[in-house]
Amino acid sequence: MASLPSPLLGQHVLTVKQFSLPLLQHIFHLAQVIKDGVKKHQLHEAIQVLRGRVLSSMFFEQSTRTSSSFSAAMGRLGGHVVPFNEITSSVVKGESFRDTVITLACYADVIVIRHSKVGSALEASKSSLGKPVINAGDGIGEHPTQALLDLFTIQEKFGKIDGLTITLLGDLKNGRTVHSLVHLLSQFENLNINLVSPSTLSMPKEITEELEEKKKIRCQTHGQYFQFIGREFGEGNRRLVCYSYTKGEICHTRRV
Repeated sequence: MASLPSPLLGQHVLTVKQFSLPLLQHIFHLAQVIKDGVKKHQLHEAIQVLRGRVLSSMFFEQSTRTSSSFSAAMGRLGGHVVPFNEITSSVVKGESFRDTVITLACYADVIVIRHSKVGSALEASKSSLGKPVINAGDGIGEHPTQALLDLFTIQEKFGKIDGLTITLLGDLKNGRTVHSLVHLLSQFENLNINLVSPSTLSMPKEITEELEEKKKIRCQTHGQYFQFIGREFGEGNRRLVCYSYTKGEICHTRRV
């Protein structure tokens, strides 16, 4: 497969706010081309678009799916991964976050970072020696790549995004994935969004205000997106409240 041009070439991926609707459509087209190419190569032969490229997987938080998916993607596309483990790294000896980023940037062409601190990916991008930094989750801030994958999956399932009704439920306050996904969804036309959560874990006000300005939110749903309520945010938060908005006004509330 020949190299695939992209307007994101050499750019950081720090927030979903950098993605316009045309850019999303370009990314989805590119993702479909690559996915079809992987299938054509029977899932075991690397598509060499990333041959010779190295990704540094810089995860300061536990991860199964995100970390493994980046490693698998690099392998499928012919690249390699330099793993990073905070517990066995020089971080335990007092190495600063900045110095760790600089060190890994010397070995890699791109850095994927997950950290518990909001804004950590942006901070890393300032010390990455010009190497692109991809935000794989920064605290309760954002998770751009997960949101992109979620949106691509929705489009694959229904063949479109415009006109659907999507339900987001669970921990909407601390869930970085839903914070990113809602912003991406808000760019599409005639889209309805349901927000379902315990009252103590509801979507941040600034995000609901954005939705109220742009969307109608109803109770019928085509797809559901569940944001797990982590133990660290309280065992008692199990009663869900569904808020439905139409034209910016709360028109219906029900407990689940």
